[in-house]
Amino acid sequence: MVKEGEQVLIAFSCMPGFPTGFTLVREKDRYRILKYNRAHGFMFTDEWKEEFFGPYEPKKVILVHNTDEERQEELEMYDEFFEEYGAVSISQGPERELVSKGAVEKVLHLMGEKISPYDVAPPCLNTFYIHIGSDVVIQALIYDDPLPFEKSVVVDVKPTY
Repeated sequence: MVKEGEQVLIAFSCMPGFPTGFTLVREKDRYRILKYNRAHGFMFTDEWKEEFFGPYEPKKVILVHNTDEERQEELEMYDEFFEEYGAVSISQGPERELVSKGAVEKVLHLMGEKISPYDVAPPCLNTFYIHIGSDVVIQALIYDDPLPFEKSVVVDVKPTY
């Protein structure tokens, strides 16, 4: 059982060479997403590890594999790397049924039909951009790049339409 305040990482080996995932924190009767884990460099290097985990230190790690015979060697690399974190590996079929099941559970929870003690609070999945002409000068992914209030910026916008 995950205690309140503890972090959990769910890592997906869906894309060859580029694992993704979520770091969540347990809060009372739900989980909240802290970070969408991704890294752009070659996986399993020190630089990759730093970018993928960020400042978070999950107490539990769940590794989700898609069953794919052609990638068996790569899946073993994932298992070996995450072994030091005591990762639990689970598999889902090529239809990603665990993701679909999670979506159904969330809808049932929100409708009050089946309350789940493992609910995950919905994050804002938007990425925001500030452009000057065609150049992007600021980009922020809401739950991945939060700024402390002291470093935040207010940008006045005059709509032109």
